[in-house]
Amino acid sequence: LSMRKICFFIFIALFQFVICLSNAFAAEVTIAWDPSTGDPDGYRIHYSTVSGSYNQTIDVGNITEYTVSGLMSDVTYYFVTSAYNETGQSGFSNEVSWTYTVIDTQPPIVSIIGPSSTTNPSVNLSGSATDNEGVIEVTWDCNTGGYGIAVGTNNWQINNISLSEGENIITVSAKDASGNIGTAKKTITYTPPSVITPPSPPTGLHVIE
Repeated sequence: LSMRKICFFIFIALFQFVICLSNAFAAEVTIAWDPSTGDPDGYRIHYSTVSGSYNQTIDVGNITEYTVSGLMSDVTYYFVTSAYNETGQSGFSNEVSWTYTVIDTQPPIVSIIGPSSTTNPSVNLSGSATDNEGVIEVTWDCNTGGYGIAVGTNNWQINNISLSEGENIITVSAKDASGNIGTAKKTITYTPPSVITPPSPPTGLHVIE
């Protein structure tokens, strides 16, 4: 049989990927394709990080689904398949590409330094915000009114937060580059100082005989 008579046209009908959880920097992808017409003895997967040029080949035998492992995250790979038998190898199938990007879901960790109670009508807070990607913004709001943006990110400062008498719950939020937000709360009780009225001069002074 000639290669032309054995039609080795392959179409990738299914493309899915499975992330390899055993290695944070490596991943795996499962590709599948429709069986070749003719009399294939097996299939080969060809791939690389350059479209149209494949420097890696895996002989997978006579199956139509295979998981390629040991791939790196944040790198685009290009895959084609071919069929073969004793007459030789077919041409390549259509090309598919795949990239696994590690998605950051870890929010920043926020800490707050400040008093729990005060007799002053305003308060200053400071603290830190840490994250594996980096903090891009720190904001605050108070349940009794007021909000704003802190000065600084990893080490931040908030000045002159107005307090209402009683409990004030201040929430500090830090956002990272992926949009994850971490928060911390600080409850501050404001008690106005007691007002002592100065005594007035006595009146009605008189002599008792």
